[in-house]
Amino acid sequence: MEGNHAAARSDAKRLLLISNSTQHGGGYLDHVESEIREFLGAARRVLFVPFALFDQDAYVELARARFERIGYSLHSLDRERDILQAVESADGVFVGGGNTFRLLNSLYSSGVMPALRAQVARGIPYIGYGRNARAAHSAVPRGKRAAGGGAARRILLAG
Repeated sequence: MEGNHAAARSDAKRLLLISNSTQHGGGYLDHVESEIREFLGAARRVLFVPFALFDQDAYVELARARFERIGYSLHSLDRERDILQAVESADGVFVGGGNTFRLLNSLYSSGVMPALRAQVARGIPYIGYGRNARAAHSAVPRGKRAAGGGAARRILLAG
């Protein structure tokens, strides 16, 4: 196994859940840079899940530039030929904030949600922020606490 995969244990979820991507007066993820570095450690290939925003190209470039500045190679799931292989070969996963319905709809319709959940359960480092912080974690809110309306609730319950 490569990267942090060798250190992953089947019973240890590794989650870094961040409330927001910016803090007043700072730039994108500036306020959590040291936590991200410490959390990802030796991982180098981080898979970005950009599906929560409409303008995914700009989102990918923002995230890629930020992660590269702190020494990580960010690969966007929407640009991978084999998305399941991309999930399985990632050293870490970063899920961006935005529209929860858009994110979950994309993850389920593409068939990638089970693979993401399996990687999280295996112990791959998982970073998420905003309401989408727990998107691929087995503790995604269900029922009345789900993201409001019926369509979003059906997607959450599908997992």
